[in-house]
Amino acid sequence: MATRRWRTGWAESGAIRLISALIVLAALVAGLAQRGTDQVRAAEFVAGDLLVVDTDGLNLRAGAGLSFRVIEVLPGGAAVTVTTGPRTADGYDWYRVRTDDGATGWVAGKYLAWVNWGPYFAAGDLAVVDTLRLNCRSGPGLDYAVVYVMDGGTEVTILDGPSPSEGYHWYKVETDDGDVGWVIGEGLAPGSDDSGATPDFAKGEDVVVDTARLNLRVGAGLDQTVVDVLPGGTALIVSNGPMAADGYDWYEVETRDGRLGWVAGAFLAHGSVGDFAVGDAVRVAGGRLNLRAEPSLSAEVLRVLADNEVLVVLDGPFEADGYSWYRVRNDGSAGWAAGEYLRFEPNGFPPEEGG
Repeated sequence: MATRRWRTGWAESGAIRLISALIVLAALVAGLAQRGTDQVRAAEFVAGDLLVVDTDGLNLRAGAGLSFRVIEVLPGGAAVTVTTGPRTADGYDWYRVRTDDGATGWVAGKYLAWVNWGPYFAAGDLAVVDTLRLNCRSGPGLDYAVVYVMDGGTEVTILDGPSPSEGYHWYKVETDDGDVGWVIGEGLAPGSDDSGATPDFAKGEDVVVDTARLNLRVGAGLDQTVVDVLPGGTALIVSNGPMAADGYDWYEVETRDGRLGWVAGAFLAHGSVGDFAVGDAVRVAGGRLNLRAEPSLSAEVLRVLADNEVLVVLDGPFEADGYSWYRVRNDGSAGWAAGEYLRFEPNGFPPEEGG
C-alpha cells in the first residue's frame, strides 16, 4: 500500500515536473519568439532614403548577415543613404547603404532611424533663419563656441554640410556681412533671390506650401509657437492676412483637416494640389518622392524622384490611401506618384528630358 502510494506520488510529481517543464519550455519559446520579433522590428526603408545610425556603433558589413566581415564601425548619428534592401538574415532586416564618405556595405535596419533633416541644403543655396534667434558656432556641434547670434529672418549662404552631430544637422553658412560659422539646419528655411517679394493671397484662395517644410504657428511672427510643420506641397486655404512681422507677410491658413495657423507668405504659392490634366508638366515639390508601380502606398517603389524633377502627366487622378495618384513619366520611366507632392510646372516639360 505504501509502495503504491509512493509510486502514485512519484507519478503525480513526475507529471507535475513534466507539465512545469513544458510551461517553462513554452515560456522560453515565447521569449525567443518575442526577441526575434524585436530584432526585426525595423521601419521599411526604400532605396534613396536618407537615414541616421541610431546606436552608439553599427557594424557596416560586406554582406547581409552576421557572418560577413565588418568593413568599419559607423558611429552614432552617422548619415547613410539606402541603396538596396531589405534582405532578411539572422533575425534582422538588412539594408545596403552608402555613407557620406562613399563607403558601401550592409547594416541591420533595426539600428537605423528616420532623420528630421528639416530642409536639405546644398553648397551655394540661400537660406533664412526661421526662428527668433539662432546660434552660429565655430564648428558643427553644441560643444563649439558661439561666435555670434543671428536674428530671425537673417539671410545666409550655405557653404558646407550637412554634418550630423548630437541629433542635429549642421551647415556652415555665411551672412551678407561676411560672418562665417556653423548653425543647426533645423533652424533654417529655404531662401530665394527675391525673398522679400511675397505674392498677394486673397481670403478663401487655394495655396500650397512652396518649400520643403513650413512652420505653422499660433500667430504672425517668428516668436510665435510652432504647432505643426507642413511638408512641401501641402494644400491650404487662406483665411486671413496679410500681417507684417519679422520681415515677412503672414497669412492665417486652414489645412484640409480643419487646423488653423499662421505661415510666412514667402513660402506659399498660388494654386491647389492634385488638379492636373493628362499632358500637364509637373514638378516634385517638397523633397524626394517615391515613384510606384501602382497607385498605392503598398506598391513597389520603382525609383525615387528628385526634388524639383520635372515630369509629364500620363493618367489620373486615382484616389487611394488618402492620396490623389497620377501616372507620370521622365527619363524613360513611368509610374504613379502622389499628387499632393506635385506642382504644376508653367515652363512646360523640357524636350531634351521628355524624349
